[in-house]
Amino acid sequence: MKKKLYSVFAMVLSLVLSLSLLTACGGKESVSLVGGWDSDDYELSLVFYEDGTMEMSESLGYDTMNYEWDGETLTVDYGGEILEGFLNDDGNLVLDGDVVFVRVEEISYYPSEDSESVPYDMTDTAWDAEGIIYNFYSDGTLIIDGEYLGNYDWDGYSGTLYIDGSSTTISYDGEDIYIAGDDGELYLMDYYSAADYDLYDEMVGGDDNGDEDDGGEELAGTYDNDDAETSIVFYADGTCAVTNLYDVAEGYYSLDDSNNLYIELDNGESAVGWYDSSDDTFTLEGLDGWFYYTGSAGYAP
Repeated sequence: MKKKLYSVFAMVLSLVLSLSLLTACGGKESVSLVGGWDSDDYELSLVFYEDGTMEMSESLGYDTMNYEWDGETLTVDYGGEILEGFLNDDGNLVLDGDVVFVRVEEISYYPSEDSESVPYDMTDTAWDAEGIIYNFYSDGTLIIDGEYLGNYDWDGYSGTLYIDGSSTTISYDGEDIYIAGDDGELYLMDYYSAADYDLYDEMVGGDDNGDEDDGGEELAGTYDNDDAETSIVFYADGTCAVTNLYDVAEGYYSLDDSNNLYIELDNGESAVGWYDSSDDTFTLEGLDGWFYYTGSAGYAP
């Protein structure tokens, strides 16, 4: 009897030792992040998928992005910005230093079906569409592929790109931004980086450091005159477009050292005015009122 009990004890001990060795050799099993997570403090939700993609959502909208998880460190590519996270001792996910998410069976924060999309600010950003890079600057300047100089208008949902006398449109559907091609098709624009201000200084000149401004001394951008119901778009290459509710006229402009403004249109018309750099406004002879800087042309066909 003793011999039989000893034999059983030896078998159990051997099994325990074997399991201990396997655990020691294999290491701690990695915890999966797949599923939903909520942050009540920030009213945010995360959903991780097995294919390496994830969604971050709130009541106003959501973003889709890529992530990597090695069992200890979470790395998220958030529109070109890298966020890192980890699991704390409580098993909660800590993202970007202090945003704590708790694992949930069903997320709590996501857009309602009737919620309106939030306007998107493209100021000082660069985007890739079909391998072509578009840099959007705060003064309304547009640089395409580091070679072509133009301007743009944008109201948060739609806009127009102007370059070399031609134009195309861009639009935001609440999730993605698209650009219209010459073939009439819409092409997805992917966030590339912050706008390249070294490129701006090289092509436009000046010492703009990327801070917000209202058009600046370069007189590039769009200006409205409510009294005359006229808009003028000044491009960084020295061309301009004068618009009202019925017509568009293109031409050239110049600004001398005394802030005298000269406009020569292709239809033979010309105008002279004076630019006040202190408040970024100007007048034109023969027109009532002042032109003031704005993000898009208020008077256009």
